[in-house]
Parts: sequence; C-alpha cells; structure tokens
Amino acid sequence: MTVTTGRCWKLGDNISNDQLMSSKWVFDYDLKILTRNILADVIPEFADQARPGDFIVAGENLAHGSLHIHPFLALKEMGVGVICKSMPRGSFRLAIYAGVNVLIDAGGVHDLVEEGDQIEVDEAGGIVRNLTRAGSATIEPLSPFLAEIISAGGGIGYMKKMHQESA
Repeated sequence: MTVTTGRCWKLGDNISNDQLMSSKWVFDYDLKILTRNILADVIPEFADQARPGDFIVAGENLAHGSLHIHPFLALKEMGVGVICKSMPRGSFRLAIYAGVNVLIDAGGVHDLVEEGDQIEVDEAGGIVRNLTRAGSATIEPLSPFLAEIISAGGGIGYMKKMHQESA
C-alpha cells in the first residue's frame, strides 16, 4: 500500500456506470478509445487532464446500474483511483478485477474536498489529506488480499502471479 498525491475529481451521488462511460462503448476494448470517453458526459475535460495518481472522489452509489468493466479499464489505464461513500458490490468487484484502486470514504472525504484540490492518500494509514485546503478524513484500507490483486494489476495479473508461484 502506498501514499499517493494527485488531483481530486469530485462527483456527487448516484453516478451510474453508464455516466462513467456511455454504454455505446461496451463492445469496444481499445484502451485509447475508452480513455478518451471516460466521464465524457459528466466531466468533459477529465480524459485530457487526468493524470496518474489522481482520484475520483464520489458520493453514494457510484457506478450503479448496468454492469460493465469499461470505465474501470479506462481508469486503470489512466492510473486514476476512486474514493467513494458507497459502490454496489458488482461494480466494486469489477473495479478490483480491472485493477482500479477503490477506497471507501469512511469519514468525510467527500465533504473535505472540492474539485481540483490536491490530495494525499495514505492507504495503509487510512487517511486522506487535503493539501489545498488543509484537513484530513478517513478511508477504509483495502484488505491485504484485495491490495494484492490491485498490486498485481488486477484479476488477470493476480492469477498469472499465482500460477508462476505455484509452478
């Protein structure tokens, strides 16, 4: 687990999976196309301006609705993590499988930050610090097992690692 510093991209409650990425891209697996279209209807500048180490900080019920892995593949490719108050279980599993660092807002991260703030995320310590406005809030660290999947690059990377270790 690491300490990461990046920009906050703030979203509200009830952002659906189809708002993260339009369902018209669900048959496309070209990462260049997916990263160009992530959050296109919600934060049009996100695809051009997001950088590795940035975090989407969202409210309740992020990525609800139809289940597809495409937004998570794009976020993984971009190196962008997620902090949210809640996410449906199916979406959470897809995000982890894709290799996206998803952390649960356990203590007011969403209220602590504004769009564009610089934040420091200490995963092991369970702390998010707002470097722009000062203050901190808590997150639920990932379990060691889920952290290992993320570290391996997602579900496929984890399975390859397990296979190599058992050979």
